[in-house]
Amino acid sequence: MNHCYRLIWSAPANAWVVVSELARSKGKSSRSVARLMVVASLLGSSAFSLALDPRTLPVGGVVTAGAGSLNQAGTALTVTQRSPSLIAEWNSFNIGSQASVNFVQPNASSVALNRVLGGDPSQIFGRLNANGQVFLLNPSGVLFAPSARVEAGGLVASSLRLSDAHFLNQNYQFTASGTQGDITNQGEIRAGQIALLGARVRNQGSLFAPQGSVALAAGDAVRLDLGGDGLIQATVTQAAAQALAENTGRIQAPGGRVSLSAKTTGDALATAVNTDGLIQAQGARAVEGRIFLDAGDTGRVQAAGILDVSNPSGKGGRIVVTGDSVQIAEGARLTATGATGGGEIAVGGSWQNTDPSLHQARYTWIAPSAVLDASATERGTGGSVVAWSNVNLAGGATRAYGTFLADGGALGGDGGRIETSGHWLDTQGARGHARAPLGKAGVWLFDPYDVVIGGAASANGAWSGAVPDEWTPSATSSTLAAADIAAKLAAGTDVTITTTGVGVEAGNITVNSPITANVTAATTLRLTPGAGWTAGSNFINADITNTGTSPLHLDFTPAGSGGTTLNANLNTGGGNLTGTTLSVTGNRSIQTGGGAVSFPQTITLGGDLSLTSGGGNVVLGSSTKNINSAPATAYALTVDAGAGNIDLGLIGDTAPLSSLHVTAATTTLKGGNVTTTGTQTYVSNLNLPATVTTLTQTTAPDFVWQAGKAISYTGTGGGSLFRPQAVLFLMQAAVSARRVPPSTPY
Repeated sequence: MNHCYRLIWSAPANAWVVVSELARSKGKSSRSVARLMVVASLLGSSAFSLALDPRTLPVGGVVTAGAGSLNQAGTALTVTQRSPSLIAEWNSFNIGSQASVNFVQPNASSVALNRVLGGDPSQIFGRLNANGQVFLLNPSGVLFAPSARVEAGGLVASSLRLSDAHFLNQNYQFTASGTQGDITNQGEIRAGQIALLGARVRNQGSLFAPQGSVALAAGDAVRLDLGGDGLIQATVTQAAAQALAENTGRIQAPGGRVSLSAKTTGDALATAVNTDGLIQAQGARAVEGRIFLDAGDTGRVQAAGILDVSNPSGKGGRIVVTGDSVQIAEGARLTATGATGGGEIAVGGSWQNTDPSLHQARYTWIAPSAVLDASATERGTGGSVVAWSNVNLAGGATRAYGTFLADGGALGGDGGRIETSGHWLDTQGARGHARAPLGKAGVWLFDPYDVVIGGAASANGAWSGAVPDEWTPSATSSTLAAADIAAKLAAGTDVTITTTGVGVEAGNITVNSPITANVTAATTLRLTPGAGWTAGSNFINADITNTGTSPLHLDFTPAGSGGTTLNANLNTGGGNLTGTTLSVTGNRSIQTGGGAVSFPQTITLGGDLSLTSGGGNVVLGSSTKNINSAPATAYALTVDAGAGNIDLGLIGDTAPLSSLHVTAATTTLKGGNVTTTGTQTYVSNLNLPATVTTLTQTTAPDFVWQAGKAISYTGTGGGSLFRPQAVLFLMQAAVSARRVPPSTPY
C-alpha cells in the first residue's frame, strides 16, 4: 500500500515533521522548504532526520512470543521482558530525539527480537537502552542518526529476515526477502556485541564494544554466532548485488574483535569492504585484539585510516585484510605492536598461504605512505607482516610499496618476519626492517614466480584507470630493486627471495644489478629458486658486496635440483657462502673474510676462480661430485683458506683444470684423483682417501709442496702420484713433503 506524506513545520516540536498530504503548514517560508528538498535529494533516506517528530516512539507493538509487556509514559517506552527470549512485532519503530525506549530484561543473555512490519525505514534519533540483547529487524532499513545513543548488552540491526523458529532455537540464520534498505549508524552505540547486517551496512558514527565484538556484514544471507566467549562471528553465506560494508567513523573494541565482511555479485571494480576511519581492537595484558576485513572471493577491499590491535602490556593482536582485490591506501596505518611480542598483519593471504581459511587475493596493492607494523616494543620477538596475492594465479600481482616493520624488542628479542609475495611482484621503494637490537635478525621473504634483481622495478603491466586504480601485469617475471634489498640488509633484516608455483617459467632468480650492503649487524641473503619446479636456478650476473663491519651470509641453496651460475664477484665481509652446484663463467673472485664456503655438488669452471676464505673452511664437491673445467678449455682453481681446512671432490676427471693451488691447514682430497694440465701447488697438509689416489699433471714439469707440510694416507691399499717421468708411492705411514725432481722416483 502506498502512503502520501508532506513535510510541515511543527512549532511545538521546533522541527519539520511528516504528516498526511491533507495537513496544512504554518510558518517557515517556501525558501526554507526548498532548502529542505535540496538536502533531502542529496542525502537520500538520511534526510528523514529532518522530518521526525522529536517525541516519536515505536507504534503498534505486540508481543507474539515469550512473556513481556509494553508501557509508555510520556516520551518513554518501556519493554519489560519476563522470558529468556521475546518477539515483538511493530508497525513502526522510530525514536525521536527527545524520546527513549528501554528494555528491562531478566539478564544480560536475554534476547528481544523486534520485527518491523511497516514499509518505512526505522529512524533512531533518541535513546535506546537495554541490559540484554536487542534485535531490530526492518527490511526497509535502519538509520541511527547523529543524535542517537544506544547502550545495551548487545545490538543487532538488520534489513534481513529471521524466522521465529530460528530465533527461538538460537539458530541465527538471516536471509533476504525482496529489496533491502540500508543499515546506517551516524550516532553512538555502546554494547558488548554489535552487529549491523544487510546488503549495505555503514558506520559513520561511533561503535564501542569493550572486550566485546563489532561485526558489519553485507550480503543476502548471514549466519550470526553469539559465541560463548562473548564474541560474535558474522559469516556472509550468500552474496548481494553491490554489497558494501563500510566504516568512515570510529569502531572500538578494546580486548575484542572487529570484522567487516561482504560478498558481492555486482561490479567487480566496486568496493565491497571499505574503511577510512578508525578501527581499534587494542589488547590488554594477555588479551589480544582482532580485526578482520574480508570481501570474499570476488569483492574488493579498500583500507585507509587506522587499524589498531596494539597491546601496551602484552602481545600484539591480529589484522586480516583480504578479498579478490586488496588495496591499502595512502596514509593507512595497520598496527599490531605489542610490549611482549609483535602480532600478525595478513594482507591478501597468510604467510606462504599456510592458513587455508584466508582468501588468497588476486591483486594486492599497498601504497607508498602506508605503514604495517608488527614490532615488539619492549621485550619480545617481532611479529609477522604479509603482503600476498595468489602466486599460482596467472595475472595475479602484488605491488607492495609501503613501510613494513617486524622488529624485535628494544630490551631483547629476535626480529620477526615480513613477506611480500605474488605471481608478479613489485616492491620498488618499499621500506622497513625486522631487526633486533639485542637478538637475531628477522627475515624479509620475497616470493614471486621468476624474479630479476635489477636497478629498478620493471613495468610489465598497466593500470586500469578505475577508482581505485588497479594494476594488471602483462608479464610474469618480477623485478626487485637491488638498492631496496641492500637497504633491508643494512637495516639488520634477513632477506629471502624464493620462486613459488607451478607454470611454464623455470622459477629462476637472476641478479642483474649489484647489491652493495653496508651491514652493521649480521644478516643473511637467501636466494631459494625453484620451489614447485625441479630446475629453478640462481644466476648471479652482478657483484654482491658487503662493505659493512658485520657478516653478510649468502645462501644460494635451491628448493629443487637447480644450482648457481656465478658471472660476477662475491664479497661477504665475514659471512658464510653456501649452495649446491656451482658454474663459473669468466674469471671470478670470491672473498668471505673468515666465512665458510660450501658447494658440495658439481663444480664447473668456465673461467679462472680465485676463492679466499680468510680462515673459513671450504668445501667444493664431494667424494662423488667432481670439479671440472668447461669442455674444450682448461681453467685454474685457486683456493686460499688460510688457517682453515679445504675439502675437494674429484678434480678434472672429464675436463682437467689448467692448475690447482690450495693454501690451508689441511686439504683433503675426498674425490681421490686430481688431473691438471699445469702445476699443482699444495701449501697445506694433504690427506688422501682410503682408495688409490692419482694426482696427474699432463704437461707441466712440477708438483709443489711447501716444506714442512705432510702427506698422509690412511688406507690399506696404495696411493700413487703420476706425472711424466716421476712416480711417488705412498703407504700407510705419513710421508714428509718435499719437492719431487722431475725425473727422480721416490
